[in-house]
Amino acid sequence: MQIASIVISMIAIIISAISAWNSVRQIRRTQRTRLGQLIDDISKGNFDYDKELIDRDFSVDERLVSNFWVRQEILARQALAIVPSFRGRISSRELTVLADTLAKINDYDTATDLYLKALKIGAGEGASYLSMIHQAYGDFLFTTGDADGGSCQLRLAVEVFPEPKGDRALQRRFYCVGLRAVRHAEYKYKLDVAQTLLAEASQIIEKVKTQDYRDEMKSDLEDYSEQLGRSRQTTESADPSNCAFPTPWPWPPCSSRRRSPGWPVGIHSRSRELGRGG
Repeated sequence: MQIASIVISMIAIIISAISAWNSVRQIRRTQRTRLGQLIDDISKGNFDYDKELIDRDFSVDERLVSNFWVRQEILARQALAIVPSFRGRISSRELTVLADTLAKINDYDTATDLYLKALKIGAGEGASYLSMIHQAYGDFLFTTGDADGGSCQLRLAVEVFPEPKGDRALQRRFYCVGLRAVRHAEYKYKLDVAQTLLAEASQIIEKVKTQDYRDEMKSDLEDYSEQLGRSRQTTESADPSNCAFPTPWPWPPCSSRRRSPGWPVGIHSRSRELGRGG
């Protein structure tokens, strides 16, 4: 009789342990699904907003912009609440989407923390992912006034790749170098470095064999050069220190999402995919 009681107790303990394990697994599956949905909703919101801007020829009212960023902040905060207790695998891309969103609503401390976490995870995901994170983090640092840090991150976005072989790899390197040059020009920071970067970009084009790629890259290089030229003109006439920073992202940042013609491909651009298949 006593043995039977012990056996029953052991069975009950085992059943309870299995039930608790299944409950934990279900919670993790629910968290994974919910986090994925929130990130997808943020990305879809970005895409729809960009499309709306294009359809309106970038002429929007304040209510549209305000509603968009309120929605994005709500989604980002909900996703952020899941991250600390999340036991599954979160990707660098998911963290970067959250970081980008929080950066644009001026939560710089949280954004910085997420970018750094994304860099650690991205190191194990491959050079393409790591490069995109360096690009996003570099953009962020430039915008907050840390031009040295921003330029360093954009340099690392190039250096994570081995010496390029093939047109796709060369194209990817060209746009990474171009992005760094344009950011220097946009923020009027060390314009001599921007000129050197454009010269490097020009040399990359000479190595490309596919004519369509060469033509597109030459057109983009002309755009970059024009942006640098405009920056030089305004700097010489208005800012002898050659280090003028615009104010941080406004809330809502109604003009920050427009992509200029020939803008280098980076993590914020959804209209073209960099390095696809290369």
